[in-house]
Amino acid sequence: NNPLPATMGRVCYHPCETACNRGQVDEAVGINAIERFLGDKAIAEGWTVPLLQEETGKKVLIVGAGPSG
Repeated sequence: NNPLPATMGRVCYHPCETACNRGQVDEAVGINAIERFLGDKAIAEGWTVPLLQEETGKKVLIVGAGPSG
């Protein structure tokens, strides 16, 4: 129920690919494509992440308008 990986896989301009050491062997790893694929698959199949601790009831404020807040 978290659309962020699928979203970031689409909007990320993937600057890490130009610095990827794998590119010296053949081609850079397409992290954004992998993230987009797994995000779409998780949404389609209804993957869930188990909570590791009880909810505290506290809230968080995220300031910003972009994908990272």
